[in-house]
Amino acid sequence: RALRRSLGAVAPTQQGSRGWGLGGGSVEETCFVLWGLAQSKGAIHFVPQTKAAENLLLNAYRRTGDANLRTQILHALAEAGRADFRLANSLYRLRNRLQPAALARLALVFLKLDRRNFATELARALPRKVTGNTEVDAWQLLALARVTPGTPVAAELASKLLAGRGAGRHVIATRHGLAVAALAAYYAESETERDDARITV
Repeated sequence: RALRRSLGAVAPTQQGSRGWGLGGGSVEETCFVLWGLAQSKGAIHFVPQTKAAENLLLNAYRRTGDANLRTQILHALAEAGRADFRLANSLYRLRNRLQPAALARLALVFLKLDRRNFATELARALPRKVTGNTEVDAWQLLALARVTPGTPVAAELASKLLAGRGAGRHVIATRHGLAVAALAAYYAESETERDDARITV
């Protein structure tokens, strides 16, 4: 029911360009929506068609020279099942210039591509500390939870994100959604670890 309500809220924000956004559509908002729609597949019967938005993001990827933005686009495409190793590898070669959030996104892309060695290397290059920036800390936590579960700093990042909520949610909607996704991944992995460690005599 909650997913259906969320889809109902998302649908009116789809613009004529087939991107999403409240102010005419933007690449960043379209990335977040495409990611969310990809996650909802299999959980509900109807999910809006995203092919046009995927093609829009591919075109945006080609147009922009911003490597950090490219990681966000490629992450959304990877979540939608359109990961491309050639594009990911070109960004990997620029890893020393990428911002922490971009490194985390690229690690998640390589995980989707089943290239865990690349993903692990990128996860190890993260700051691995609380930065105080909700977006950076959430991307860090999401990557660490999925790529290198059990990393000690993950618990600190999770606590900081939980403490940073205002009136039950983070102030900026996209940051709130990102923080929720990161916390869900972290606590799901923590639960798995507890299950794996349970011994029955």
